[in-house]
Amino acid sequence: MQNLFTPTVLFVLLTVGISCQRDTAPEPLKIAFSKLTAEGHYSYYGQLILTADSTVELIDLYHTSTDSGFLKFAECEGLVLCGGPDIHPGWYGKKADTVFCEGFDLRRDTLEYALLNEAIRRGIPVLGICRGEQMMNVALGGTLYSDIPQQYLNAETHRCAQADTCFHAVYLEENTLLYGITKAKIGVVNTNHHQGIDQIAPPLRISGRSEDGLPEVIQWKDTTGKNWLLGVQWHPERLNYNENVFSLPIAEEFLHQVKKAR
Repeated sequence: MQNLFTPTVLFVLLTVGISCQRDTAPEPLKIAFSKLTAEGHYSYYGQLILTADSTVELIDLYHTSTDSGFLKFAECEGLVLCGGPDIHPGWYGKKADTVFCEGFDLRRDTLEYALLNEAIRRGIPVLGICRGEQMMNVALGGTLYSDIPQQYLNAETHRCAQADTCFHAVYLEENTLLYGITKAKIGVVNTNHHQGIDQIAPPLRISGRSEDGLPEVIQWKDTTGKNWLLGVQWHPERLNYNENVFSLPIAEEFLHQVKKAR
């Protein structure tokens, strides 16, 4: 039988195949946010992620019904738990501490608790920022200081009347997740919170603290078989992306881990 695939035909076929492969671009990453808006301070979380990768698709899970939100979340490959109002103290066994709090969003509490547990079950990366870090600790069995100035003695200033006008140092332990990302033992972060971690959840470890000893960074204690998970007390989305070692590198590593998990 005559061979129909002459060298010329084979070259054309291979060239077309290579061209098709090059034209097939990967699907953009879909990143879920526990609350996101187009404007205002809730938009900064999305801006940070888009600065790290402008092709990412941002999915807001708050401004939708619970059923629709979880259908959307099923298509997402990473989760950002954002900052926001106080977590109700009933979640961590301190109902009497409601007197110290400044307002709640009970739907947000329930939503984030469910999202975090689903992300862990699915094995997708999670980044927790401020309240998001606190929710990680609470959802996994830890507790919070409901009001740092009144419950944490000798605390440095962790909040200013004018947001983004006060800063403090964070000290990282070596051989930890964030140290591996930044190679920095110390960095300066913004401080805009009145709550913080008290008892660390059993599956987690503290990998960075402020000078007064308050936990500022958390991760899995044992990462074996676990998803990528990092919680920070400060707001990397409100720091200088180009200058601060604890800002954009966190977002870039988060997206890198999302791609790896994919």
